[in-house]
Amino acid sequence: IRARLVNSAVKSKIVVTKEDVQAYYESHAETYQGELKYHLRNIIMMFPAGAGDRVKQAVFEKMSNIYDELKAGASFESLAKLYSESPLAEKGGDLGMIRFEDISPQFQQAIKDLTVGQHTEVIETERGYQIFYIEDIARVGGKTFEEAQPEIEEQLYNDLVDEKFNTWLEDLRKNSHIKIIL
Repeated sequence: IRARLVNSAVKSKIVVTKEDVQAYYESHAETYQGELKYHLRNIIMMFPAGAGDRVKQAVFEKMSNIYDELKAGASFESLAKLYSESPLAEKGGDLGMIRFEDISPQFQQAIKDLTVGQHTEVIETERGYQIFYIEDIARVGGKTFEEAQPEIEEQLYNDLVDEKFNTWLEDLRKNSHIKIIL
């Protein structure tokens, strides 16, 4: 009886429109667009821990020359194979697809405004200098509006049921008159 009463008084009066679903989808885009992943390559040149300024400067100059070659149009992959001191150098410095959140904040800052085919400037790290190249940027695991629509409709419906039920219950409490006779 309670379920029928709630259905009649609350659930039967709830309507979720396609416009409501579309607005929710757009306002929660980060949830439905998937993770941002970067396909990165890098060139790294190391300096020993505790290296002096002269050693660091010499490594920086080598990296600056590589950077100049990149600006002149040289292939990042071939330069990585020639100069990078990374174990991945023979693969052209290919780091693979990496979630943006998994990239260190220093490197996030360096690549966030770059597009596919661009590379960073020379970045100093505690172990050496690096240049990153954006091979590709992809959103992985996202849902289209059509795929997300049933889930959003259910979410909105349940939220509205809770809200309307609580309002209905409050109204019942306000309008009830209980008289205790001893």
